[in-house]
Amino acid sequence: LQVLRHTQHRLLSTGRTVLSQSRQTNESGAGSKSAAALIAASAAAATLGAVGFICWRGHQQWKSKLVRDKKFESVQFVKAEVDQSKAKSDAESSYFCWLPTDVYRALDGVASMPVRSGDIFVVSFPKAGTTWLQELVFMLATDFDSKLAETVSIEDRFPYLEYPYPGLATIKRWPMNTSRRFIKSHLPWGLLPRSVVDDKLSKGSGAKVIYLARCPKDTSISYYHFLRMLSPLIGYTGDWAGDFVDRFLDSSGDRPLPYGPWLDHVEAFWRVSCDRPDRVMFLTYEELMADTAGCVIRIARFLGVTEPSQRRVNEIVDFCNFHRMRLRPTTSYSWYRRYGAHDPRMGFYRAGRAGGWRSLMSADEAARFDAELLEPLRARCGLRLGEKGEKSAAAADEGPS
Repeated sequence: LQVLRHTQHRLLSTGRTVLSQSRQTNESGAGSKSAAALIAASAAAATLGAVGFICWRGHQQWKSKLVRDKKFESVQFVKAEVDQSKAKSDAESSYFCWLPTDVYRALDGVASMPVRSGDIFVVSFPKAGTTWLQELVFMLATDFDSKLAETVSIEDRFPYLEYPYPGLATIKRWPMNTSRRFIKSHLPWGLLPRSVVDDKLSKGSGAKVIYLARCPKDTSISYYHFLRMLSPLIGYTGDWAGDFVDRFLDSSGDRPLPYGPWLDHVEAFWRVSCDRPDRVMFLTYEELMADTAGCVIRIARFLGVTEPSQRRVNEIVDFCNFHRMRLRPTTSYSWYRRYGAHDPRMGFYRAGRAGGWRSLMSADEAARFDAELLEPLRARCGLRLGEKGEKSAAAADEGPS
């Protein structure tokens, strides 16, 4: 709008100049010079008008994309279109994903980001156990560099790709001689860098993607508590039964939830992992809980790193257990509280177990999750999420939530 007002001012000023020159021409007889000046002034006015109009239309289009939800007092959302064709999905060729405006603005930069050989992406829908998997992968790929893990925050060692900080700028600044870059993301498959998603480009990139999925019943409870914990920052005021359950289960795209809907997010990565198992690995929180050591060995083989000895595997599993990560300053996200973004009554880590929904979710709510998420997921792509791991979860060590 400021550009438009400036353009209007310039047009009026140009008109006055042309009128003045015309009067001078009548007095001096310099007709050719006046004509040239008139043409130049008209061209300048037209250019400025076009620029102003384009800026104004762009501003209006951006405003039309913004969605404010009454339960999120401090966040505006944008519906981002996600191309599903690269995932070879039998569902719709595209769907819309809810993203906070800061994340949406980063998408162009993310899409064009050059991917290096050796890059490792850990991706998940929020609150699937991402931090736990990040630390396991880091300790494995760095041959148990515990000194670095205990002195540098996981945000700096494993930057959040689409988030304003550390984000894309930090990842791009990593020295070219760095053997590996560790990158975290919650973006859907279709919004990751083109050199990861595109078949032709990804074959030469050498990048690896590990996706972590979790039973949506546990994911939703953890996600709800996470949003309430961040209420000083994002202003989320919804309650569980009256707002969040409907929001998490919404597949129509009418209720904003960062990175939702869940079903499309998980399905795309499952399909890609089946089609390109050398580049995309699909893990579940439940199997990671049931056999953490076995999953560490599987991850090592997928990444192509030296397979660790059993002693080293045990060290990694112990270093990354729930209680140690919750107490370690570099993985506890204690800086959230220090900067006032965190409700001091709540912690980043909660229960850290699989199947906890059974004691927290009503029978009717559980039935809705089965009917609206788990059964459609099974029907669409054959994935039975959460069933195998939960059967043996009671005997497993606890892992971060």
